[in-house]
Amino acid sequence: MSRAAEWTPEQIDMLRKFYPTTAGPVLADMLGMTLRRVYNKAWGLGLKKTRETIARLAKQAMED
Repeated sequence: MSRAAEWTPEQIDMLRKFYPTTAGPVLADMLGMTLRRVYNKAWGLGLKKTRETIARLAKQAMED
């Protein structure tokens, strides 16, 4: 089993910039990572979604 590619400083910067306001699947596509890797890295860095983003994503999910 091969080890997953390490995060580059640029990918970490993007994660820090966009994680609070961007849906996980969109961010995973932007970074070329799996959703699980995005969530795990964000958790490890202590990143959180903003309240506004959580509300927006919940509203979108209810409309779908």
